[in-house]
Amino acid sequence: MTCGETGDVFGAELRPSTQREVNNCQKMMIPIGEQVQIHAAERVVFRLDAGFNSPVVYEDIGSAGLFYVTRLKDNNRLKAMAEAYFDGKGCPPNTYGYAELMYEAESWDRPRRVVMVIRPRPAELYEDYFFLLTNLDAEIYSGEALAKMYAMRGKAEKHQGKIKPLINQVMLSPTERPKEHYRGNKIIREQEPETKEEREVRRENAVRLLSVLYAY
Repeated sequence: MTCGETGDVFGAELRPSTQREVNNCQKMMIPIGEQVQIHAAERVVFRLDAGFNSPVVYEDIGSAGLFYVTRLKDNNRLKAMAEAYFDGKGCPPNTYGYAELMYEAESWDRPRRVVMVIRPRPAELYEDYFFLLTNLDAEIYSGEALAKMYAMRGKAEKHQGKIKPLINQVMLSPTERPKEHYRGNKIIREQEPETKEEREVRRENAVRLLSVLYAY
């Protein structure tokens, strides 16, 4: 976790080498966010990428009095909702546009606020758009303000880009992971428990990771 505005590192955690998805990340994020809100900020907003699409993460962050904005992965339902905002002529808009939507995925327990961000693409045939999910109030953060705030993830990723080479220099290599895809298709495997060797490597890497972050 880094602060997009300053590059300060708030925390980091390694997941087991056999775990590919980002699970239970809110257990690390929320305590840090609460401390930041107490000591350094009136409002804490987590800017997440599409890999954090878990209703449990959203619910826990909101229940803690914190906020999030994340990009949603496209799906057929979202694309169908987007079609209502285009004239069908295939002409992209000349300026950014923002549309307020209420959307409920199958795994969610209720509809949530989604902002469709339409990006201009001069001389292109099709419109370019993406979706942001948030629990921020539209009266406080308009679609435009939300998109600008989310775009600051790029600054945070730039800070992280400076850290990653340092981490790669000191980390031990875990056991080799099996292929995740074959000819473009995802391979479905049962998640295997960590071996003793993998667990020891992860623990040592956790120490090495924190040492690098302290030095940074």
